[in-house]
Amino acid sequence: MSAEGAHTSAKRQKTYDYGSFFKDFLKKEIEKDLLEEAYISLCRGSSDMVFRTLEILQTNALISEEFSRASCEVQMFEKYRTDEKPLARIYAAGSIFQNGIFILKKFLDPHPQVPEDEKQMEALKKLLNYLLKDHDIALEESGTCDEAEWAVIVALHLLSPLTVDGSYKIDDSYDNLRFQPNSLSCPCKTGEHGDSEDGDFDDTSFGWIDGWHGKSDILINNVSVHLANVEDDSFKVGSSAVSSSEFTPETKTSNHQEQVLAQSIVFSFLQRKENRNNLKHLVPTIGISKKKIVIYFYDSEEDVLLGTTELDLFGYKSTICYDTIVILWLTLNYDIFCTGITDSMKNCKAEFFTRVGSFLENYRNDVTRNLPKGEYLYQDETGWTKSGAVEEKIPINADNEDFGIRMKHL
Repeated sequence: MSAEGAHTSAKRQKTYDYGSFFKDFLKKEIEKDLLEEAYISLCRGSSDMVFRTLEILQTNALISEEFSRASCEVQMFEKYRTDEKPLARIYAAGSIFQNGIFILKKFLDPHPQVPEDEKQMEALKKLLNYLLKDHDIALEESGTCDEAEWAVIVALHLLSPLTVDGSYKIDDSYDNLRFQPNSLSCPCKTGEHGDSEDGDFDDTSFGWIDGWHGKSDILINNVSVHLANVEDDSFKVGSSAVSSSEFTPETKTSNHQEQVLAQSIVFSFLQRKENRNNLKHLVPTIGISKKKIVIYFYDSEEDVLLGTTELDLFGYKSTICYDTIVILWLTLNYDIFCTGITDSMKNCKAEFFTRVGSFLENYRNDVTRNLPKGEYLYQDETGWTKSGAVEEKIPINADNEDFGIRMKHL
């Protein structure tokens, strides 16, 4: 057989294997029903599957501060503006993931289809494969691990398995661990994980040294991840913030939200600088604790800030929460699934541009990676309030725009 013939045969075999895998998943009624419920939640904005548009009230982004000492007080857009048209302040989470919503819709259709694009198909396979495995055991039973072990467990059992490119970096200040992140062993209770992904301890620092700067606990697929202290049961985020005038050399902010907000804003500027040809600049940052996650997106071109409330990692009988896993999957693969902010979101300015004034150009041009080594502190927590009704949803069974995605029948 010629080389070309062998390649064609291998490609057909791969397509057959994928088709068989997808069909087998659809035969698993419980998993399929839970995935469909998650899809509906993302479309309707139910079960907390929403993004809130946020406005920055005050910030210390004009002074040199590590993310761990960031001050960033925000509030939700809570009123309609009647000068032109009403503004939706709460959006169904799927509204910024139209590509992903379309793929899920077609896959769950009575006549199921999967993407023709190999990267999109692989991403879908990653999600379904994750939902069939027992990663929740490793995550739920990790109560006695320390911060370094928790970082490895999160990378191996939550983040890496959901991304097409499973490679990741863990903050190298954790590099005192007997478990290496790229080995088959794991500090979780099971002592192992399925696949050896390309992960390592490395420099995860970024920012503007004369403004906000610091480290991510984990960097994966151009997503910055912050881990709450290992003893925290939840990752509570709130609208209250410590003003910059209250900082002293001995104090640190007691709010995870402000660190994740600062990281989200700065990381978006970094991605804009590094990928100037991209038409979309909506970039996520994720906060993770033992039982909760929170997701922020910032668009450094349009000055729009979006955030979820706390999302449960575990649901009934401590099983993994499908809704949360699906939105996490969409976020981690935002380069594939994210379609950017909607037109009405553009009117909900975060006012970061206004708060930093002329220093905006520094955030646009001077943010960088691999900063000089410094002291990086950790955070505590505050609270968050949930309120409001979803103003913008996605039709569940309507013929959505296909966004150029080509699907094929199973």
